[in-house]
Amino acid sequence: MTQWLRSTLLTGRLTFDSSLLTLRKELQDCAIVHELLHAHAPNHGKLWESLMRAHLGEYERLEAGLRRVASRARLASAKAR
Repeated sequence: MTQWLRSTLLTGRLTFDSSLLTLRKELQDCAIVHELLHAHAPNHGKLWESLMRAHLGEYERLEAGLRRVASRARLASAKAR
């Protein structure tokens, strides 16, 4: 996932880029849950995957949507340079 959407939990404070507010609610939820779960499961192993499924169901579709948004943002940024 990309840093422009949200930052990682390093010092007990979780911050998100304001661009997250422009996304659909389900993608916002996915990004927030993704980062919050790293407090319990620091990597994307089986525990993290099972927690994502417990909270979001089939989260893979949502994460694919986040990757598409991030890809479009990178392309737009590159064109603006």
